[in-house]
Amino acid sequence: MFNLLRYSQFLALAVLTAVVIALSLLYRGLLFDAMVESETHANVALTKTFANAIWPAHARFVARAGSLDRKTLASREEVAALDRDLRRLSNGLPVVKVKIYDLNGLTVYSTDSRQIGEDKSPNPGYQRARDGYPASNLTFRDQIDSWEGGLTDRHILATYIPVHVYDAAPVEAVVEVYTALTEQVAALQRGQWKILAAVLGAMFAIYAVMQLMLQRYQRLLAEKERERALQEERIRHQAYHDALTGLPNRASFAEHLEAALRRAKRAGWPLALLFLDLDLFKRVNDSLGHDAGDRLLRVAAERIRRAVREADQIFRMGGDEFTVLLEDVRGPEEAAMVATRVLEGVAEPLQLHEQKLAVTASIGIALYPHDDVLGERLLKCADTAMYRAKELGRNRYAFFAREMNERIDSQMVVEAALRRALSDAQREEERAQAPAPARQEPLSTPAIR
Repeated sequence: MFNLLRYSQFLALAVLTAVVIALSLLYRGLLFDAMVESETHANVALTKTFANAIWPAHARFVARAGSLDRKTLASREEVAALDRDLRRLSNGLPVVKVKIYDLNGLTVYSTDSRQIGEDKSPNPGYQRARDGYPASNLTFRDQIDSWEGGLTDRHILATYIPVHVYDAAPVEAVVEVYTALTEQVAALQRGQWKILAAVLGAMFAIYAVMQLMLQRYQRLLAEKERERALQEERIRHQAYHDALTGLPNRASFAEHLEAALRRAKRAGWPLALLFLDLDLFKRVNDSLGHDAGDRLLRVAAERIRRAVREADQIFRMGGDEFTVLLEDVRGPEEAAMVATRVLEGVAEPLQLHEQKLAVTASIGIALYPHDDVLGERLLKCADTAMYRAKELGRNRYAFFAREMNERIDSQMVVEAALRRALSDAQREEERAQAPAPARQEPLSTPAIR
């Protein structure tokens, strides 16, 4: 447990560090994305102003610039006019550089005149803008040529923007606007370091809270495990016990009988199985109702429990049938003594719905290994003996005897023969009652002359 706690502390510290770094990077990324998006919108707005204000005066020159001599393009008067108009529009804005490209990627204008005439067509940002969508890229430049001359160590946002008179109009050119964002980036980084310092300072408190949560979680886990074990035990109890009497049910009987037979075989001791059925239980159930029948079953189960030995096992097989498993009996006499006590206990008068009743029982007894060595057949032997006890007048017990099976077999043969005879007689009667078929007159034939 102590090792687990110690390892959990190191793991918690590592996780917290990773979370802080991940959150810091996420925060930085989100802020930079927001800043780039904001500046992109500003540059797009500037380009729309350019398109509305001065583009009509320069659109024709940009469109035919590809047919002019590229070596002399930078010295043309149209380029100088473009430079004047762009400087005027960019006055007071953080724009440090502007480029204009035609639809073939030719650099028609650049703040740095040395770049005029260059081919920009392979650039992905240019291609996206030519297709009608703005594209931005934030980079750090050691040096950049601007309207004010050379600048060093600057964060520059380069935005490629399509030029069209209105949004649905075709793209006529592409403008690349360079915006200096050094101060904004520095401010974002300062804010990021402040947040990172605050988070790192709070890590010790978070770590302490996590340890408390871990201890509480361990307590909850142990409690859940106990609840799960209790729930499994409840489910197993419901699966193997009768809900009405609380006794083990038929499924539990099958398992216990097989286990008892294995123990008896190993130890070499006899085993007795009592099969009990309440006499005339259906009459009580029909006349007094199911509630009375249920109470009778609960009382009978309790009386059987009191009558048997402490080591004996009682099961409710269903309906008004019960079984008692007697292990290590000294012989049939001891099984008979237990059966007698059960009969006497069950037969005690009982008050049901202001009526005093005395319900009796019939018990069949089968012995291992005398009657059979298999559990299923041993149960059948006890069941057969129980029916023999009912035939003898009820409220008694009967031991299984081989003659019972022989008598049952002969009864089955007789019953089958009677059923066949009745079936044959019924068919004969139906045949006798069936109407006779109508007699057909012979057809007359003409006389031969």
